[in-house]
Amino acid sequence: MGVPPLNPRPEGDGARRRWWPRLLALGLVLLVSVWIALGGYENLTKPNPRWKLPNGDTIEVLTFKHWRDYSVTLQGKTAVAEYLWLQFRSTLSDQARDSSDVMAAATVLCPYADSNNIRRMKIEPTRTALLGLLTYSRPHWFETIPGGSCQELLAHN
Repeated sequence: MGVPPLNPRPEGDGARRRWWPRLLALGLVLLVSVWIALGGYENLTKPNPRWKLPNGDTIEVLTFKHWRDYSVTLQGKTAVAEYLWLQFRSTLSDQARDSSDVMAAATVLCPYADSNNIRRMKIEPTRTALLGLLTYSRPHWFETIPGGSCQELLAHN
């Protein structure tokens, strides 16, 4: 009978150690590939558009799109909320200035929304934190009136 080795090592242990670096490298390559496909560094450093408003202020536009929210109830009914959505950068510390900017943006966007048959608008002064992962906003809702004007809604349902 032979003497057993001093440091016995299970046979599968070496194989287990070898696939972790490969899996980590593959994950890293996939992550970098997706980042590049979504715009990479150029997208991170691309400046946001700025709009000059009729009140004299200039806002930095974070989001401007025709938006649709879909929801399904437990009874199977589908509801669609469709609106024009504008978010602009704000510190949220000067409510009077934010309100002035919201009203000025609404006067510019109301004819656009009406001509595209969009009946609601959501305009939000927005503050971002932690590289945009956290956002704080103060939404203002408007209903477009045929003819290109808007009326602010006090409560959105």
